[in-house]
Amino acid sequence: MTKRWLLIGAATMAVSGIGVSGAQAADKEQDEQKIAFKDAPAVVRKTLKREANGEKIRTLDKEKLNGKTVYEADVEIDDHNYEIVVDAKGLLLSKKLDNEADERAGANNDADEKDEAREEKGRKHSAKEADEADVKKAGKDKEED
Repeated sequence: MTKRWLLIGAATMAVSGIGVSGAQAADKEQDEQKIAFKDAPAVVRKTLKREANGEKIRTLDKEKLNGKTVYEADVEIDDHNYEIVVDAKGLLLSKKLDNEADERAGANNDADEKDEAREEKGRKHSAKEADEADVKKAGKDKEED
């Protein structure tokens, strides 16, 4: 009976933890609005241009993150989608691969990468077997001498 209550308690905590995490995520990012690049402060534009490596910034959002105004830009650099976040003073807060955009743009890439990984694993396994066979053969050749 005690085990049952422990399991119920653990399940309840897990479910409530997920609910709190979702609420916290919603609180972190608020009031998102799309703006024109020219409408961002000059220091923000300068940082975004630098971090975009000369590539065109596709979208720019002005939003609140933990109560502070930030600017989030989406840009494609070397065939990868990046999300660049800058504060109102032009300080770079983050620059990371934007997984959402990558998923939309290349859902098939994941399958291709998995296939390549399997093939590579197969090649390594075959090479290992070949090496083991060579070692066994070398051992037999020495025994015959």
